[in-house]
Amino acid sequence: MDETSTNPAVYISQKWWFLYETLCRGEDSVFSQMTGLFTLCASIGYNEQKRHELEKPKKDIFKWMTLNQETEIPVLTSITWEIMERNTAFLTDRKQIIEISQEFAEGGMQYLHDHFLKRFSQCHLKFLRSGLYFMSLGSKIRFPSN
Repeated sequence: MDETSTNPAVYISQKWWFLYETLCRGEDSVFSQMTGLFTLCASIGYNEQKRHELEKPKKDIFKWMTLNQETEIPVLTSITWEIMERNTAFLTDRKQIIEISQEFAEGGMQYLHDHFLKRFSQCHLKFLRSGLYFMSLGSKIRFPSN
């Protein structure tokens, strides 16, 4: 097996790079690694049935080996297992798991953007990234009610 099949790269649409950077980088970031945000987005995309092809240009953000084996890989594998109609042949196909997960992560990030993050300008997201959000998070963010 070559490295691309044993340790495939994970991509996002370039348009989401700023959000990944903002939410995953820095001392006071919301996520400690991009793998956590990616897994959350894939889960949201799956839950909301939002599966979208990645837009070009694409950006690679990490490799398979960076994923947490105890939490993130089982979540992404479960999504693939369900989509592939519980066919166990795909459980070891890392490339297939990544391809499906990327599409759901794309849909999940779009959902997060549209329902939670859209109202914030880049300035607000930079504010959140700066760590000052601890003082005003409860009063600034209003989640939509269903």
